Amino acid sequence: MISLLAALTVKVSAILLLALLGVFCLRRASASTRHWLLAVGVVSALAMPALHVLPTDAFRLRLHVPFAEQALAGPLGTAVPLQPARSRLDGLLSGAAALASDPAVAWVGMIWLLGAVASTAVLLVGLARLRWLRVSSTRLTDGRWRRLCTDLARSGGLKRSVDLLLGPQPGLVATWGWRRPVVMLPASACGWPPARMRVVLLHELAHVRRGDWVWLMAAEALRCLWWFNPLAWMVRGRLRRESEHAADDLVLAQGVPAATCATHLIELAREVRANRRTWLPAPAMARPSHLKRRLSVMLNSHTNRRPVTRLTRFGSLSTLVSASILCAGLQVGPVSAAGSAEPKGTAVGQGQPTQSESERIGELVARLADLQAELQAVLDELHATLDWPGAAGSVDPIRTGDGISPPRKIQGVAPVYPPEAVAAGTEGVVVVEATISPTGEVTDMEVLRSVPLLDEAAVAAVSEWRYTPALVDGEPVSTRMTVTVTFTPSP
Repeated sequence: MISLLAALTVKVSAILLLALLGVFCLRRASASTRHWLLAVGVVSALAMPALHVLPTDAFRLRLHVPFAEQALAGPLGTAVPLQPARSRLDGLLSGAAALASDPAVAWVGMIWLLGAVASTAVLLVGLARLRWLRVSSTRLTDGRWRRLCTDLARSGGLKRSVDLLLGPQPGLVATWGWRRPVVMLPASACGWPPARMRVVLLHELAHVRRGDWVWLMAAEALRCLWWFNPLAWMVRGRLRRESEHAADDLVLAQGVPAATCATHLIELAREVRANRRTWLPAPAMARPSHLKRRLSVMLNSHTNRRPVTRLTRFGSLSTLVSASILCAGLQVGPVSAAGSAEPKGTAVGQGQPTQSESERIGELVARLADLQAELQAVLDELHATLDWPGAAGSVDPIRTGDGISPPRKIQGVAPVYPPEAVAAGTEGVVVVEATISPTGEVTDMEVLRSVPLLDEAAVAAVSEWRYTPALVDGEPVSTRMTVTVTFTPSP
């Protein structure tokens, strides 16, 4: 069982890693494209156990893990030399294969089973809570909000009927369900202005139209099975974030100004933060943890918001399905340095002294620690790649607008009037666009309206100004704004 678990872990990790690298390569693509790629990766990883038991002799490959010839034959505590791994990933795979082949790790299967049961229990509790919220909420069957929801669903091409509920939990805006989807609103929604209700319903109906809850449940199931694998957690979190970005894009595609959408999102996040939050296995609109990033992407006019195309769907599906079949055909196991597989019952190392059970367990713990260190190093490199400053989702300065108060100047420096401008009688107003950092400093200046002989003096003065930073949900953020510098000759 341990050998099967280790083999499936390596194969599932390969699929998830491929999906994450694909997201990085598509960092300039739309959020819906990246979400689709992650969703296909999740389904492919879930299908790996079934593919593993299928007859795949026609395309079976052997994954050669570099080991010395005596690395496996002796007991766990036998001091045998190991050849150095060719790469960090080879070392990770070799460590996993060595652990899988040792009889002292039989109890690892029980630990995995307990973790899977516990994770599944948490998920079931969350689903039960969704069921309780649906039963204890008030269903809107008439009124202006019900009519607005019906009209928006019809205009968006949604054929399924959607239940509109007023829930008992303040600030909760969420969507779940497949056959009979539910849009949950807080009781305070009765007093919302029509503009906010339209933005919220467009966002939630976008989740229903895209089927985001189904993909989220698939990611949760993957996390329950591979609860010990950080890649499963990374994919699940990234899938949730991309679904929110994709729903925001659909809202903006309906003609809603980005500043208006951001204003209502901030107000909802404040209401959520003011009340106790409970984890639910459903897309939530105003999740404060990713608010800053969502606002940055929403207010960025250069963001790609195009829907995923059929060609992209087919290409990503073909790539990941082919990779899943190839991974299923891999024989993950240790081999000797010469490249030939070592049978489990080989007699190499017989006659060497054995160790006590406590020493064997200690050796196992040390080997597990080394394996964890190798895995953490690989994940650190992956994090650094996905968080590269040019990647999609990086936080750009937010432009001031409706609902976002501009920074306030607390220190000003008067511009120095250039002598040549005075002699020439030059005057006017220089308009400068600048970024106000979270610390209040002025950076990244660009002259929008130029006055000859005065631009350099204006930029030099603005660079010395200091501001109180703009706040989003109580946290300082970078802001892009325009300032003016007026030059008037002294009489």
